[in-house]
Amino acid sequence: MRPIVKTLVRNGVSFGEFTEVLKVVFVDAAAELLALEDSKQSLTRVAITTGVPRLDVARILETGGIDLEAVASKVGRVGRLLTGWHQDPEFIGPYGIPYELPFVADKGRRSFTELVRRYAGDIPPEEMIEELKRINAVLELGNGYYRVLFRSYIPATLDPVKFELMSMALTDLARTLDHNLQPGEVEKLLERRVWAPNGVAPIVAAQFSGIVREKGTSLLEALDDWLSERENEVVLDEMEPRIRIGLAMYMFVRPETTDGEKPPH
Repeated sequence: MRPIVKTLVRNGVSFGEFTEVLKVVFVDAAAELLALEDSKQSLTRVAITTGVPRLDVARILETGGIDLEAVASKVGRVGRLLTGWHQDPEFIGPYGIPYELPFVADKGRRSFTELVRRYAGDIPPEEMIEELKRINAVLELGNGYYRVLFRSYIPATLDPVKFELMSMALTDLARTLDHNLQPGEVEKLLERRVWAPNGVAPIVAAQFSGIVREKGTSLLEALDDWLSERENEVVLDEMEPRIRIGLAMYMFVRPETTDGEKPPH
């Protein structure tokens, strides 16, 4: 999950947003499996199977979607805090310019801690100020005060098309692995890999990348031509059953342990 979470964080998807989406997927998947097993599908059954609260199960099965009110804005608490700093009358001075705030102040006086309490819920002020400094949203003035530098938080975003292609690739790979992990499935799908467990020199890695691109592209193009011919044949017969099938290839580079990832065994 670590590479996926890195992508989500990089593109401004919060934990709350992810868990809300994941909750829907858990309920949908469990409902589908229970139906396939001819079990009596009920709110309680799905709730027990997934661990999702019964009220959430009822809402998801009824609406078939995500509760938008339960999902925080993509700008999250950081965005709400920055907006509050620019819009709350208590925190803006003459001409609408936000006040420079001390980190903490006596009760009833303006402070960053009070701003966090109003707009960031249970996030510790110390963690919030570190996050604002990390994204260069505040300037530390050196006298215990902070100046806000912009009013909205727009995280770096990935091209939506590329993001969708990534999600499709992950879905296809996960389905293949899930298929092959099912004990009763006799006909396994191709899932093979080659790799150097002891590592290679950088120049060899570059050479390997070139070979993969050349030979892999040739293989994929040949298979694409073969599938295209058969696809054109089935288009002519609308009564013919369809099976969407294909082959995906990807090259991987296993990370060093410097970012906290453990090398696979």
